[in-house]
Amino acid sequence: MSDNATMSEDTTTEQIKELVVIDTTDTDFAPSPTKKSTPRFIKILYGVLGVIVALICVLFSAAWAYSQCISPVICEVGSTPDYSALENNIILSAFAKADCEIDKIDCSKVGKTSVPIKFLGKFSLYSPLEFVDTTPPTTKGFEITVSQNLSLSAEMFLPMFFDHSEISVEIIKNDYVLNSVGEYNITFKVTDEYGNSSQFDCKINSVETSEELNFGHGKTLHDVKAKLSELYPNVHSFDYTQEVEKGEFQIVGHSKDHIYILEIAIGDLLPPEITGVTNLLHIIGEEGPQFLSGVSAYDEVWGAVDVSVDTSSVDLWTPNTYTIVYTATDNSGNTTTQHAKITVKHPTRVQLENVFNILQNPYLPNGCEVVSLAIALDYYGYYIDPVELYMIYMPQSPLKEGNPWTSYIGDAMGAGYGCYAPCVVTTGNNYLEELGVDKKVHDVSGLSMKDYENYLDNSTPVIFWGLLDMNCDGKVVWETEVDGKHTVWHSYSHCLVMMGYTDRTYIFCDPRKEEIVEYSKESVEKSFEINYKQACVIK
Repeated sequence: MSDNATMSEDTTTEQIKELVVIDTTDTDFAPSPTKKSTPRFIKILYGVLGVIVALICVLFSAAWAYSQCISPVICEVGSTPDYSALENNIILSAFAKADCEIDKIDCSKVGKTSVPIKFLGKFSLYSPLEFVDTTPPTTKGFEITVSQNLSLSAEMFLPMFFDHSEISVEIIKNDYVLNSVGEYNITFKVTDEYGNSSQFDCKINSVETSEELNFGHGKTLHDVKAKLSELYPNVHSFDYTQEVEKGEFQIVGHSKDHIYILEIAIGDLLPPEITGVTNLLHIIGEEGPQFLSGVSAYDEVWGAVDVSVDTSSVDLWTPNTYTIVYTATDNSGNTTTQHAKITVKHPTRVQLENVFNILQNPYLPNGCEVVSLAIALDYYGYYIDPVELYMIYMPQSPLKEGNPWTSYIGDAMGAGYGCYAPCVVTTGNNYLEELGVDKKVHDVSGLSMKDYENYLDNSTPVIFWGLLDMNCDGKVVWETEVDGKHTVWHSYSHCLVMMGYTDRTYIFCDPRKEEIVEYSKESVEKSFEINYKQACVIK
């Protein structure tokens, strides 16, 4: 080959190499990354897990479906359920475990229920459980002692038999002869509410009535019970059932293995006790009195006893004082009486004239005490503006400080409590002494309501401490110690001026109300008692 030919071949080879050179910087021609494939054993593991989950779902569904149609486990009422039977009641019981504590199942009642069962340790199924009663009533066995002249009834023996349901007792054979001493046989048939029944034979010992059970005059039920407990210490209860004849009673006592049907005699029972009898007042023209309202009678043996009242001597239209008689008689014929008086009178109304009300609002919203003093002073002709009386003449202390007996606590024109009678006495006398008059304010606390009525009869109004509207709410809002004495302030403490009375009410000028007001005597007396029974008069 010639040199030219060789050169031509080399040139051609170089050209071909140039044509096949690849620019690796061009991403279009970059080599693809290698793709990793999932190992085969992982795929197999996923498949196995899926099969297991599916199998569990199938097993649970089958167990649940089976549990819906299986028959309940039967258990006798009062017995503990067999947990293994409840678990075996579930299909694939090897995977089932009862999930309920025994003491949480009510075994005392007939009926159906269900018990939770854990399946595979997680899922809850329910195994049906039914309590039935197929067991007849039972007894521990007992003897009977009876007084010879007393008859027997099946109800007496109910406490001697036992069952989980209500029972009835029937005497189907009885050799016992009344008024005969000796031993006899008696047969009972006892049936529960589910029809289970059994028969029991017992011995009867008929005895003469013991002289120890004859109680003399004036003995009470307490005396009888004490004696019976001494004679029969094993008996846990005695019950009176009926009176055989006057003063003679049949009682039934039960112990664990014995029943006593005895006769006791009480020579003369104590009479019943009447309570609630009070003297009455009738105002002519009012509705007639309720003579038996609140009156009752109680007897130690017979319990509640009816009460009658004799009002034949009473004339409700003629003023006078009459006697009424209350009577109560027990079933043994013992009678007791109580007497009371009823006063019949024309209406009474005492009301002072020229007692003019002064309102505490708006200037003294918590100043009822000083305003009541101003009302009383005005009645005697000593008019003074209550604000001036408070600002100049009344001793004062900061709220919740000081002594309410000697100074006003707080601010009567704003946030304040008030004061008690001695402080009002001081305030009034400070003013009257400055006037140079003979009259003075006097503390008349602690008297009876009749004493205050006497002041009104003598034309003397009474500055009076009670409660707002006499509502008898004694709620305490402040407590303090004063000279070693515990003192309280009531949230509804109120001072006003008593200016009259009727047979049933007291009449007041109330600084909080525009009109003259009347409150029942009972509510006034209760409020007065709560607020230390305080009062003042000017004389």
